[in-house]
Amino acid sequence: ESRDKLLVRDRIDRLLDPAPLAEEFGYCWMPDGVGYVAMRTELPPGPHAMAEWWFEWHPHEDIRYRIWHPKAHVSNRVDVPDHPLERSYWDVTHHPVEDVGFGVEHLRIEFKRPEQIGFASGALDRPGVAGIVGGFVGDDRKRAFHTRMTHVFLDDPETGGYVLRSRFWIGAML
Repeated sequence: ESRDKLLVRDRIDRLLDPAPLAEEFGYCWMPDGVGYVAMRTELPPGPHAMAEWWFEWHPHEDIRYRIWHPKAHVSNRVDVPDHPLERSYWDVTHHPVEDVGFGVEHLRIEFKRPEQIGFASGALDRPGVAGIVGGFVGDDRKRAFHTRMTHVFLDDPETGGYVLRSRFWIGAML
């Protein structure tokens, strides 16, 4: 294990680099005590709007959320603001109920603009960036946040599809 290969939060823009990162998969405790999870998923070809479509479509019916992970996902609902949105998921709060191994949890995910979770201004305008979805995760019942989460969708020129890089910094809200 080489901790110098871990992606610290203030280097989040590295996720936008099309070149493979040193650590694309794994989990550990970082030196500052933050839990870290890194995942890379190869996705088939599809339009750039697909990522945004998914985050708009899935929370409106429980079965849609369960399609993503039938054993872990129970339900989801969404608070949609009563004003027009620039992106379908920015400034929207989801309330998923799921079990990822520690019992059923009632979560709260506040999806934010890329800049609000640490990306440089204009990150979505970079060539090869198909989408950035991220925000802050917490306990819906306690209204306490505990995790910074991001999903970056990059064009994969080799396959014509996408690479999805997901990162979770557990215990790191700043």
